[in-house]
Amino acid sequence: MLEKRYDEALAAYEQAIALNRMSSGAWIGKGTALNNLARYREALGVFEIACSMSPLYATAWVGKGNSLAGLGQFSEADSAYEAALQLDPRNSMALAGKSKNLITTGDPDTALQSLELAIAADPTNLALLTRKAEIYETLGRYQEALDVWNSVAINESDPDLARRGKAITLVRAGKKDEALALFREVLALNPGSGILYEQYGDVLALSGDTAGAENSYRKAMEIQPNLTGIVLKIKALESVQKETPLGIFPILSGFFIGYVLLSRRRG
Repeated sequence: MLEKRYDEALAAYEQAIALNRMSSGAWIGKGTALNNLARYREALGVFEIACSMSPLYATAWVGKGNSLAGLGQFSEADSAYEAALQLDPRNSMALAGKSKNLITTGDPDTALQSLELAIAADPTNLALLTRKAEIYETLGRYQEALDVWNSVAINESDPDLARRGKAITLVRAGKKDEALALFREVLALNPGSGILYEQYGDVLALSGDTAGAENSYRKAMEIQPNLTGIVLKIKALESVQKETPLGIFPILSGFFIGYVLLSRRRG
């Protein structure tokens, strides 16, 4: 599963650093693996080292931006992405990071424009194409989003990503049962995946089942304690249950929980 591959990558980069602590590429690789594992605080420390070692390396600044965004520090993340773009104005991942921040902070139309620039710079980048599907979903253009998630290219390259994205879109389109069925089937086959339980929790939360979402998040933490972003998702759910005003807890891990809070506040 994905978390196993990320753990293996992390171990490999740590070994590379042990052999050569001056390898900025190894530090960047370690930081990227930590970001993929949602260990954003650790990743930020690693990217601070990478940026100090190689301040002219745009990839290091992008990684730092991703860590900061994962921690909910969106303004600081945007500054890191801007530093990357100063070095490489067509850096697709910096543009994509800025786009994701704009989604999280509630400006999806501008986010789509930023993402189109990123795709123009890197038209074959699968991550950018799937981000575009997420923005379509945010804008309520559900069929366009589903067309992206259902594409052969995405499903063959990263079926986990396609499943989660499609499920989120289905929920937003009012097709909750179809969305939940996607995860029940795959969890029956892969009961030891913490990331799958976290994603299932996202879908349950968006569906309005806060108790089920919390149970799924806690199951994910039992399986993989290093998924630290889940703690913030649980706090967000608790704020919903207590009808705490939006914003008292930073929503650090994905904008889908933000949807839940926004929906409750508007209700």
